[in-house]
Amino acid sequence: MEIDELPEKPEKPADSDCCGNGCVPCVFDLYESDVKIWEKECLRIKEGKQTEIFNQGPILCTDEYRQFELISIVSDDVQDVFIYRFQIPNYQCLGLKLGQHVIIRCYDGVYPVIRQYSPISDINQSGFFDLLIKIYANGRLSQLIKQWQIGTKVDVRGPFNEFHYKPNLYDQLYIVCMGTGIAPMVPIITSILDNENDEVILKLIFGCTNYSNILLKKQLNEWSHFWNFTVVYSLSNEDGTGCHYGKKIYLHRISQDLLQTELDLNKKYKILVCGSNSFTSDILKYLNKLRVPDTNIHRF
Repeated sequence: MEIDELPEKPEKPADSDCCGNGCVPCVFDLYESDVKIWEKECLRIKEGKQTEIFNQGPILCTDEYRQFELISIVSDDVQDVFIYRFQIPNYQCLGLKLGQHVIIRCYDGVYPVIRQYSPISDINQSGFFDLLIKIYANGRLSQLIKQWQIGTKVDVRGPFNEFHYKPNLYDQLYIVCMGTGIAPMVPIITSILDNENDEVILKLIFGCTNYSNILLKKQLNEWSHFWNFTVVYSLSNEDGTGCHYGKKIYLHRISQDLLQTELDLNKKYKILVCGSNSFTSDILKYLNKLRVPDTNIHRF
C-alpha cells in the first residue's frame, strides 16, 4: 500500500461472525477499535505524516499498530503449520502477561485483514517473539501470510485479555484445546514448569485429527519429562497406526465421557479451554453437564 493511498475502511463483521460465547474482545469490539485506528491513520496520511514504527513507551499499544520485522520461518513438521519469529527492537520484551494475545493486520490490496494470535514464546523472552500459524487453503489472511518473507514488516497491536494465575493457586490445572488452540497455553505451561516452587498438576487434553497432526511434538515430549505434566491425546481421525508406545491416546473426539474420565473435580482446579468456536461451545456444554461452575473455567 503506497503512503499516499488511503486504506479502505475495515469491513464490519457479519452477525454470524460472532460466536455468542461472550469473547473479550468480541469481533464487533475489534471492528469498532480498528475503525478508530483507521480514522487516525487516514488523518496522518492526509497530513503527510508517516507513522513511526515505535514511539516512546511500551513496545505494544492496544490502540495503535506497530510494525515488527519477520526474521525466521520454521515448519512445525505438521503440514501447513509454521512458527514465525519477529524481532523486537533493542532486545526488549514484548511485555505480555500470561494468556494475552495480539492482533495482526495485513492488507489485501488496500483492504485490511485482521486476526488474533497468541505468541508461543516465553513472556520474558527478549529480542523476539514467535507466532504459531496454520495456513488454510481458503483463508483470506492465509493467502497474505504465504507471501511473507524474511524482512517482511507486519502490523501488530495489543495486548488483549489475560489469565490471572498465582503459583499453587490450584491443585490441578486442566488444559482442553484443539489444534492451534494450544498456542495461548504454551507460555502458561512453560511458566509453571520453569517454577520449581509451583506444584500444581498440569494435564493437557489435546484434540487433533490424527497423530501426524499433533502440533509442537518436540515441546510436548520435553514437558512430559516433568513430574507434574501429563498429556492426553484425543484423535478424531486415527486408526491407531503409527501411534507411539507410552502415549495416552483416545481414538475419538473429546467427549463428555472422556472429560468425566480425565478430570478430577474433587480438588481445587481450573479448566482452560481454547479452540474453534464450535469446539469451545461443545466443551462448555460438556462441562456444564458435568456441573463445572463457570468460575472454574477460563476461555481463550
